[in-house]
Amino acid sequence: MRNYILILFIVSFAGCTSDQEELPTKKFIESVYMLEQKTNNSWQVDLNGGLSEENPYFHFMHENELALGFLQWNLIDEKIPDSIKFSTKSPEEVHKDFISFTQQDNDIITAIQLFIYPEKFKDKHQINIDSLVSLSSKLFFVTATEEGNVGWKLCAGKSKFPKIYGESKSYASVALQALCFQAVFEEKYSNPEKTVWSSFNQKIPEVSAEMNSIEYDNYIDKANQLMWAKMSESEELKDLLVGLTTNEHSKLYFKVIDE
Repeated sequence: MRNYILILFIVSFAGCTSDQEELPTKKFIESVYMLEQKTNNSWQVDLNGGLSEENPYFHFMHENELALGFLQWNLIDEKIPDSIKFSTKSPEEVHKDFISFTQQDNDIITAIQLFIYPEKFKDKHQINIDSLVSLSSKLFFVTATEEGNVGWKLCAGKSKFPKIYGESKSYASVALQALCFQAVFEEKYSNPEKTVWSSFNQKIPEVSAEMNSIEYDNYIDKANQLMWAKMSESEELKDLLVGLTTNEHSKLYFKVIDE
């Protein structure tokens, strides 16, 4: 398994600070994200399903719902402090605290800006396609079930940083993986051949066959490492991401390089 993802980013922090001051993300966050009350004193970040079609971000949100949801699960929700998640304030006050917090968190602001203003960041971020495939391979993993069995799945939320991913969590890795997740998920449900999903399912018995001699206590970690290594070499996954970076390049905040 590749424990570390080689992501070649060229970032000018001074430039990002300037962009953050210039780009209006507050209206986007207020429009697209909301806090949903789960219990009397429990709140959870969610996408605004009631956003009006007249809102300037309506179509963008629905075209990128999976990626924005990934940011919600794996960055925003994890960074929101318990003082907001379990607040006893009124709904209006809690929402105000939520908006205030997100407007002061540089990781959240930058991650969102990468999506809504990709052209402003394209010259600052570079990645090679093999690194993108390697990062995407970690969307596929095994977990233990309550019945004591194991189950393979495509990760939708709570992406197990750093325990499963073996790398430091950052807005850059989450933002990249959000784009990959959306591409893989859409391929699963829009492509009749489901080539990436079929490739994943074909590799499950291969991994299982290699795991026969592994103690159960180490099974999950070892199985994930084997699967990630196999999916990192998946031509189907690579073809999907090459297609993403070729056909959707105007929507991406990074450039693909050859090395």
